[in-house]
Formats: sequence, C-alpha cells, structure tokens
Amino acid sequence: MEKKRFEDLLVDAERGDAWSMVEVGVCYHNGSGVGKNLTKAVSWWEKAAMTDDERWAKDACNCLINYYDKNELDKTLRWAERLYELGDSKALRKVAGTLCDREEHDAMKGFSIYMHLYEREKEKFGSEDEKVKSLSNELYEHYCSRKNIGDYLTDEIDAFVKDNCEVFDEDGELEYILTTDRNIDELTESGINEMIDEKVLAR
Repeated sequence: MEKKRFEDLLVDAERGDAWSMVEVGVCYHNGSGVGKNLTKAVSWWEKAAMTDDERWAKDACNCLINYYDKNELDKTLRWAERLYELGDSKALRKVAGTLCDREEHDAMKGFSIYMHLYEREKEKFGSEDEKVKSLSNELYEHYCSRKNIGDYLTDEIDAFVKDNCEVFDEDGELEYILTTDRNIDELTESGINEMIDEKVLAR
C-alpha cells in the first residue's frame, strides 16, 4: 500500500469511520504504507471494536482475538465477550473451551463462562435451538473430560451439568440418558424412561 493511501485512511479513521479504523490497524500490523507498530494496530482495532458499526466492530474484535489468541487469554476473553454482545458467540465458546482444558483455576473460569453462556442462549432461543444443543454438547464433553481424569469439579458445576445439559447426536436426537449418582447399569428400563420424562440427564 502506498503511503498516500494510508494517510487517506488515517484521516477517515480519525473522523470516526469504523472500516478505516480496522484498515489502519491492519496497516500498522503489517507495516503496509507505514512503519510497523503493533501498539498502534491494537489501539485502532480497540477503537473500531467499540463503535456502533456492528459489521466492522465484529471485524475489529476478530483482529484483536487473533492477535492475542491463546497467549493472553484474559485479553482474548475481553474481546470475545464484546463479540458476543454483537451477536456472535463462537469466539467466547472457543475461549471457554480452551480454559476448560487448562489448570484448575482456568478450568473453573471456563466452566463458569460456559454455564452463563448456556443459560443466556437457552433463555434467548429455547432448548430446541441447534446452537443451544451444540453448546450443551460442548459443555458436557468438557465436563466428562475433566471427570474421566479424576479432576475435581465444584458441586455447582456437577449440579448444573446434571440439571441442564442434554446431549444430542448429529441428528438432533437425545443421545445420552444420565443420572446424578447411580450407575446406569443398575437402572431398569422403566427407571430410564422416567428419567427421560423428567429430563434428568447424566451419563
């Protein structure tokens, strides 16, 4: 990019144009038409992310998330949450999943994000929505992963998963029938059917 083109973009960005803000950030990040400056790149993306222009605010959030990635999860989380405010939950779910696979303190934070996100999405779209079902599956898979290696999970997480998570197959059908503490092998067929009716689910 020519220096003149960058200077024109900078003028528009300083006037508050969100697309220009994102592009100026990209220029600073890549050293295109201007000297490379990551601090200024981040600054412009942050400004764009907080504008009311939803399309380019989302782009700016994704630039920031890709920049910080897994190396600075607190900052990645901040912009994933902003992206969620703009109607996109994918990045927030990805951050929550990454946290769930880390050490205990981070894992608890990841589960907390999942639980709050699940409650909000379920309230907004209903339990039959495909995105809510997918979210339920993700939460349950991370839960089982931690349990299978003997990791401690709080009573709150145990209760939430057992009371809320329904695990669906790729056709949207209920896949797992779970109980709170009893071994599935000890259940009678009538007992299983009763649990389906009550929607008390565990593996």
